[in-house]
Amino acid sequence: MEFTTKIALLFAGQGAQHPGMAKELYTQHASVRALFELASDVCGKDMKKLLFEGSEAELKETINTQPAVTLASLAGMVGLRMAGVRSEDIAWVAGFSLGEYAALAVADVLTAEETFRLVYERGRIMHHAGNEFKKQVGEPGMAAVLGLSAGAVKAVLNDQTEVFVANYNAPDQVVISGLLAQIDRLEPLLKEAGAKRVIKLTVSGPFHTPLLSKASLEFKSVITGLRFASPKVPLYSNVTGGILSTGKEIQHHLSEQISHPVLWQGIISDAQTRFRERVAVEVGPGNVLSALMRGNGANYEMFRCMQMPEVEMLLARMQE
Repeated sequence: MEFTTKIALLFAGQGAQHPGMAKELYTQHASVRALFELASDVCGKDMKKLLFEGSEAELKETINTQPAVTLASLAGMVGLRMAGVRSEDIAWVAGFSLGEYAALAVADVLTAEETFRLVYERGRIMHHAGNEFKKQVGEPGMAAVLGLSAGAVKAVLNDQTEVFVANYNAPDQVVISGLLAQIDRLEPLLKEAGAKRVIKLTVSGPFHTPLLSKASLEFKSVITGLRFASPKVPLYSNVTGGILSTGKEIQHHLSEQISHPVLWQGIISDAQTRFRERVAVEVGPGNVLSALMRGNGANYEMFRCMQMPEVEMLLARMQE
């Protein structure tokens, strides 16, 4: 099948998970079932049972969430491949935080087996780091701050060392991360500065902040010695907000990603300027990234690929 329109692929991150994700794809495709078996072998747990029968509480545990969301996203990609989408039909790829690992697999930087191994280790390390933070410092937390620029949020944070900007999502949406008690103290100050809402997120650690520097170093030891191939399609980095072109660059920045803020606004801004294609697919559970496209004023047509009717609409658009 020949397509006249290229697509961008956006891969979901932690927080998008839900029970039953990728079940239709599992039923339809033997290749997806094989992918589930591979993930189960690598992670040492029954991934089919976790995704289809696991409770929301089980899926929210970081050690489970990371391989589960990655598996659902790669299952979505299998569905696209089976429908006829080829690497040459992809304009660029990006993943939100954890989603960057699914993007690495799709760009042929890592094999599926290597990807599952890394996200399992990443989840284990971050799960342990969150527990240690809770024991030694206090309850961790994250909160989305809506209606306020990053500069205004930073002014309220005022260089204190318990809460940091973790995600630059859109011009008027950032996420802060750190000690929950301090986030609670900062909330009225953020609202006084003009924030429309401050939405607490259920998390198990102070993700994407210097508070996880030790976890970042531990993960660096995991990826040292692993070969990262150069991407076969343009691949965006959460750490730089730009495109990485070599395996060495990717390996270096992955070790920083755990403790570095997600520069999603920068990714979307660069893609708007760099690429002429205006069709994107949110791969994996949820629709957070579609909403962030709108939040960044990006004039993309957004599609999803987790169910067959969605794929059929996408294919029709790619043939126009």
